[in-house]
Amino acid sequence: CSPDPQAGVMWWSTQPSHGMTAAAYRSHSQHAIRQHLREFHAGWHAPIPEIIEAAENIVVTDTLDVATLPTWSRKRTLLIGDAAHATSPHAGQGASLALEDALRLGMLMRDGQDLGLTFQAFEHERRPRAEKIVAIARRNGNSKREFSPTGAWLRDHMLKLLLPVSSKGMDFMYAYNPRAAA
Repeated sequence: CSPDPQAGVMWWSTQPSHGMTAAAYRSHSQHAIRQHLREFHAGWHAPIPEIIEAAENIVVTDTLDVATLPTWSRKRTLLIGDAAHATSPHAGQGASLALEDALRLGMLMRDGQDLGLTFQAFEHERRPRAEKIVAIARRNGNSKREFSPTGAWLRDHMLKLLLPVSSKGMDFMYAYNPRAAA
């Protein structure tokens, strides 16, 4: 969940679809969707149950990404951020990738070379990183599974122990420096 000054709280619950599409979920009443969320999150910690109860309008959407596009540019037009490489939220890197794109593109454009060449260099440099993160997010989302309250507690406490140990393997994602790229 995240505070929203105009709407109160924005929140989301990503869960296995069990073969049911978002459109099928949307065909259910708000009461039925809320009941499903109550059951799915039974036993979870505060404020999750309170957020579900307080929700006025629960919107169900698909979680999508853009695995790859044939090209990100054509002549004097370039796609960056989600337009070029939209990622599902399961790596938490969509906004970061867009900001990296903007900073790196600005740095490349300072050189004053032909835009077409600049755009090709940008894509050549940024595509492998963006596509790797999109793939990681997809894998993270596809590997989500339901946990009992006890399983969720155990998972959360194990993550506290394992994340510091495994964090070095994620340096490529979290310690990226656009100024040092190329």
